Amino acid sequence: ITLALDTVYRELVTAHAKPLVLPEIAASDIGRKILIISNAVLAASGVITITPAANDIFSQASSTTGLGVTAPGVAAAGNDLLTITGANTNCGFQKGSTLMLEVVSEKVWCCTINSVHIGNGSNAFVYSTP
Repeated sequence: ITLALDTVYRELVTAHAKPLVLPEIAASDIGRKILIISNAVLAASGVITITPAANDIFSQASSTTGLGVTAPGVAAAGNDLLTITGANTNCGFQKGSTLMLEVVSEKVWCCTINSVHIGNGSNAFVYSTP
C-alpha cells in the first residue's frame, strides 16, 4: 500500500504482514505529514514494514516514546526501512499507539512513535537498511 501525504490512517493489522510504502518527497513537501493510529494489538506474526520511496531515508531525529518502552534508538544514517514486529507479550504497537511521519527535508522523513504497549513494549521497532 502506498500512503498519501496529509492523510490519517487507522491500522488494523493483528497477525499478518502489511508492507507500507511512503510517497516520494521533495523540498516542496517539507512539513507535510502522514499519521497512523493503531486500532488493534499487533500480535505475534504481525509485521508492518514502512519503506520510503527510492533514495528517501529516515531522519536521525526520529524517536520513540512510551511509558517504559524499550526504545530502538534513532534511525542511523541512511536507514530506509522501519519494521514494526508484533508480539503476544511485550508488544510495542497496540491500540492507541501513533506513528507520525513528517517530511523534514528534501528526501528525509522524521518518524515520531508514541507507543502504547503491552508489557515492556520491547518487541516492536527497528530501523535498518535492507
